[in-house]
Amino acid sequence: MNPTPRIFLMLLGATLLFHTTLNYMEENIEDFETVPLPPKKIKKISTRNPIIQVNAKDRGSWTLVEFATGKTQKISEAEAETNKLSQVSWDLAFSRTKIISNGGKTNPSGKTGIINLGPVDFDNIKTAPETGYVQDNRSLGNLINKELAGWYNYRTRTHNIESKRNVYA
Repeated sequence: MNPTPRIFLMLLGATLLFHTTLNYMEENIEDFETVPLPPKKIKKISTRNPIIQVNAKDRGSWTLVEFATGKTQKISEAEAETNKLSQVSWDLAFSRTKIISNGGKTNPSGKTGIINLGPVDFDNIKTAPETGYVQDNRSLGNLINKELAGWYNYRTRTHNIESKRNVYA
């Protein structure tokens, strides 16, 4: 007996089942998407350390942060004009979800390096590691620090960016 008709009927049945499932999902996904998310519980944190507010919303500029003074300053086109970065004092720079450090390809005379300690309890860290720090490099023409590149999770449904809660030194 020729198995071709049986295979054809099985494929036709699987296709119909697949399309029926997709139609059901398509009709119900809109109801699911319009259900508002519960409000986020904001936890108040008290600290004896100074808090530095960084505005990194602008795609075209970088906010440079110097931890010793707590000062921030804006600079445009940090990736194209790295010579400007050696003229000011800073430790980390922020532009939206990108973070670079003052060292490596960003600023060859800078000494800042980063190490990802992972999701550890910050209060249990008494001293910084002596080795293992990574400085900035270039990847596909962009400045990047491999230790900081994956610091967040992006939620596609809500378009939220959430920290992985890792500790960096």
